[in-house]
Amino acid sequence: MNTLKWLFPVLLIWPALKLAQLLAVVRVLRRLRFGAERVQRLPEADIPAWFSEAARPLADTLLAAGFRRQGALVNRTALGPEFDDPALLYALPGVPITAYLRAHASSARDGACYLVLTTTLDDGRELGTASHLETPVVPYPAQLDPETLPKAPLDALLARHRARLAQAIAAGARPLVLDLEASVARGQTLTDSARERLLASGDATPEPDGTLTLRWGPAFAAARRLGRAQPAEAKAARAADPAPTAHLSAAAHTAIEWRHYGQMLVLQRARFSWLPKTLLMVGSLVFFALALRWTLSPGLGLVLIAALAFHEAGHLAGMRYFGYKDTQLLFLPFLGGVAIGHDRLVLAPWKHLVILFLGPVPGIFVGLALLLFADASPSPGFMHEAGLLVLVFNAFNLLPLLPLDGGQIADYALVSRFPLLRVAFNALSALGLIAVGYAADSILLKIIGVFTLFRLPVEWKQARLVKTLRAELAPDAPEETVVKRLLGELRRVFAPALGTPQRLQLVRGLEERIRRPRPGWGAVGLAVAGYAALLVVGLAFAIAVNTHRGERRIAAAQTRATAAGLAVGTPPVYAAVPDTDNAALPLLELDRLLSAQWGERSTEPPDRARTLTLLTQAADRPAFALPADFPSAPDALASHGLTLAFTQLAAEAADLHRYGRRAEALQAATSGLLALRHLRTAPHWWNYDQDRDARQDLWRVIENTLADPAPVAAETLRQLADQTDEPALLAFAHRAIIEARIRSTRWLGETDSGEETPPGFNTFLSLLRHITPHAATAHAAHYDDTLALDAALREARAGRWPALNPAPLPAPDAGSAVDQDALPSWSITGWQLERLADDLASQRVIRAGLAARWMIQHGEALPATLADLRAPWPTEPSIHPATSAPLTLETRGAFTVLALPRSSGLTYLTDQDREHTWRLAPPPPPPTPEKPEGKTPKSGKKNTKKHTTRPPQA
Repeated sequence: MNTLKWLFPVLLIWPALKLAQLLAVVRVLRRLRFGAERVQRLPEADIPAWFSEAARPLADTLLAAGFRRQGALVNRTALGPEFDDPALLYALPGVPITAYLRAHASSARDGACYLVLTTTLDDGRELGTASHLETPVVPYPAQLDPETLPKAPLDALLARHRARLAQAIAAGARPLVLDLEASVARGQTLTDSARERLLASGDATPEPDGTLTLRWGPAFAAARRLGRAQPAEAKAARAADPAPTAHLSAAAHTAIEWRHYGQMLVLQRARFSWLPKTLLMVGSLVFFALALRWTLSPGLGLVLIAALAFHEAGHLAGMRYFGYKDTQLLFLPFLGGVAIGHDRLVLAPWKHLVILFLGPVPGIFVGLALLLFADASPSPGFMHEAGLLVLVFNAFNLLPLLPLDGGQIADYALVSRFPLLRVAFNALSALGLIAVGYAADSILLKIIGVFTLFRLPVEWKQARLVKTLRAELAPDAPEETVVKRLLGELRRVFAPALGTPQRLQLVRGLEERIRRPRPGWGAVGLAVAGYAALLVVGLAFAIAVNTHRGERRIAAAQTRATAAGLAVGTPPVYAAVPDTDNAALPLLELDRLLSAQWGERSTEPPDRARTLTLLTQAADRPAFALPADFPSAPDALASHGLTLAFTQLAAEAADLHRYGRRAEALQAATSGLLALRHLRTAPHWWNYDQDRDARQDLWRVIENTLADPAPVAAETLRQLADQTDEPALLAFAHRAIIEARIRSTRWLGETDSGEETPPGFNTFLSLLRHITPHAATAHAAHYDDTLALDAALREARAGRWPALNPAPLPAPDAGSAVDQDALPSWSITGWQLERLADDLASQRVIRAGLAARWMIQHGEALPATLADLRAPWPTEPSIHPATSAPLTLETRGAFTVLALPRSSGLTYLTDQDREHTWRLAPPPPPPTPEKPEGKTPKSGKKNTKKHTTRPPQA
């Protein structure tokens, strides 16, 4: 299918080329002037030397056959001397037959001549027998009665003409004998008759100067006739005997080719009207669009056509500015577009560079603008693809690879100074195109690269020729001198591989390369400056537009957040509280203390005793109020010292438990929880992550302590149960999470990652942030995600937990980590709700564990089911708030464990982290009955061993 996908577009190339050739011929014919030919006598001194040399073999044949030379005449046209058609006239004495010796008009038959035997009859007819007749552009005159015998020798032509003449005489016609002056007059009469016939047919329109212009229909018909005749001429040239042209000297060959070269330039310099240009452009566009139909979607195909037209329009504007008159845009299927200018101007290298830059540079800005404004369009996906296509297309054209614009820029700026270096540059370009073709999976680029490699031997010969002629010819040498020298050298170097038409086309490019001024360092600087300016200006444009667009999007998101009541404001003002009752004072002191001790200027270890004392004071005080002079700057709100304080408190409590001081460990952890309840009233100072980490550390110590059956004060258990208040935790989490997200928006506009970051790197990050649209998009999305998270948290507080739909994960092997790539992808809302749900699940497990401890504390057996749990606080069976998974009571080894699965794989990495657990203390052993006094054990020995219970290790 992939082959068939490319087959039809490839088949379009041949008809596209044929149609372009046909339209090109039509527009040339439309610009020609007919009916202005003048037949004149040509003096012997004015006969071109090349024509005399080319006609010599046939002239000798005519003389040997008894013909006598009468003279020469010439048909002069309105196109100029390059199209003058000379002829030699020979008469056969005593016979009314005139022989015209003419040169082939086709460049495929250079140096070859043909014969036309004519007889004028008294009835006005012109009887003609020829070995060749040129393909007529306009109808022959009505009086002409021609007959052609291709490749016939003179005796065969003469015999046939005598036979036709005899038939005319037998029919009553009488031949006339004409001298040279009469022949010239007869030629003019036939020319005027052809003009009258063309005008009467309606195939031409008269012009003010008396000439005629072909209409569209006849021009197409003539173009088709010429198109069919061209292959026939080439075939006849290949089959012809080379003897008729073998006698030509090199000078004659060069003069003939120079004549055809001049004809080519005359036709190219003709000014064409807008209508044929439009037809040719539309025709090429149709084939280009058909080729795109099988490679791109219709929408992107139109975008590429518009981008290509805009790109080439920039080239055309530069060409028109620097003097080109007859310019045109053509589309080439699979290749792109081309801007054509037929004026043979030799511009300075810097002008060529400007023309080349005017194509891709404006297109790059258009593509960049489309990308930057993609999100604001009704169809952002298509707009983004369109902008990317335009940007890549124009940027690709700036690659320094021939034949791309970038390769031509490098050629005009530097490579053209050294002709042989151009061969190496072509080789590198070919390899680069092949590499890009493989990277982009483009078979067309690969084909062009391989074709360029195959042409390297020819390029080497051309480069040596250009180098030689540059050294021999003066920089201001006339065009005729350069072209004639080139024609002779090309005939010597490439003959017989190239025919005259191919040599003429090759001369067009080589002549410009030889006469082109050598680029100086100014041209090199212009090329470098062009690339640099494109980068700088494009960067500035991207920054300006993206910054404006980003600020607009961020401002709209801020407005939405402010309308929802989520704007960042000043910290709340608390009521006045006596210092002796204010828990904020010892906590502030502790924050300053540990921040200083853990700062880089301090080498003293933290004071654990002081930490425990201040936290205990905060736990015992009934109220919390930050002082009025408390700073509201973000750095002052970090509370790093308190984070370290709770970490240190958990470590101190764990050490107390390890060394058997269980009551002190439990009291320390309980004081920490009581201090946390105060901090939750200041979510702008104490955030949710800090609270979560501190709670987890403290409850872990409490679990290890309560797993020992030693008695615990009932008030302590009640205090611990009070710290599992779900509504209070949800309210704090809601305020703290939203507060932290709103405050974190200020970091989205920052690029400085710390004092150790080099300033240059920070500048680069800032520049990158302003260039890419993703920074502003992420900034605005941060507000919108916060709005969504706020709505979800409100639902959770109302008892309607949003569905998370977690992706299940396979259970990993014991002790192995879960594959990170297998973890589900979550939004910020899902991730925060996931953490909060697991936090609440952990609190429910703890609350049930405390109830079980209460029962054990009062000598009751562990319940068979969770429904039998009884305590002074609600102890209904718990479930996971997000997944509704039930809490279970299991025996695992020596312990009874409460377990509740976590919601998904987002919050665990190993098998041990898949659930929330709480180990219960075993029931106390029954009391040992007292022994009667005076009795000893049967063994006769006194048992002095004491029973001890080793607490389980955390």
